[in-house]
Amino acid sequence: MTIGAWALCVTVITSLTWSYDLTPGAKAAVVRSWPSETSLQRSDDSARLLCFLHPKCPCSVATVSSLKKLLAESDSADRPSLTFVVYSPPGESSWLETTICRKCREFPDATIYRDEDGREARRFGSTTSGHVLLFSRSGQRLFTGGLTASRGHDGPSAGQEALRLCLIAGAVADREYCVFGCSVTSSGIAPSNSVRTGQIQDSEDLRVFR
Repeated sequence: MTIGAWALCVTVITSLTWSYDLTPGAKAAVVRSWPSETSLQRSDDSARLLCFLHPKCPCSVATVSSLKKLLAESDSADRPSLTFVVYSPPGESSWLETTICRKCREFPDATIYRDEDGREARRFGSTTSGHVLLFSRSGQRLFTGGLTASRGHDGPSAGQEALRLCLIAGAVADREYCVFGCSVTSSGIAPSNSVRTGQIQDSEDLRVFR
């Protein structure tokens, strides 16, 4: 292969990679208020923050990292209750032992909910891993969208700034923010080098619920 042909190949591959990284996930009709048919619990004592995740999506590690930084900045007294809604195929609780799930368990008082077959994702209108929803104490949606500027990008983004304002001032985000990640209900995502599958048992200590 000549140097020119090699350079062309590198350019094309780089272009395709950037195109993929900057392509958001599919959109769906996201609920505007807390759905009555959901199995997820909501309390009138605090706002509720949901983060929908595919446990084998390497892009979403950045989302979890960004969320951790945002919550660390907020007043603990006004901090919303946090639930990670993690997709799992029917009967596959082992999917909850991945890099992402281990990072989720580092959040104090957070709940990991095993979303078998993506039922809750469909109820809330979430289609992409890394989708974050914030609801007020009364159940009204304040924020919907992603926290990264591209797939796997761990850095500032418009979504982060909007969610920060919602958390601090109780404001309602003026628009939806793109979510960059894999399909939240895909059963065909191959684990990356940093994501491996294993075994996990449901236990109260890990706060994992079916």
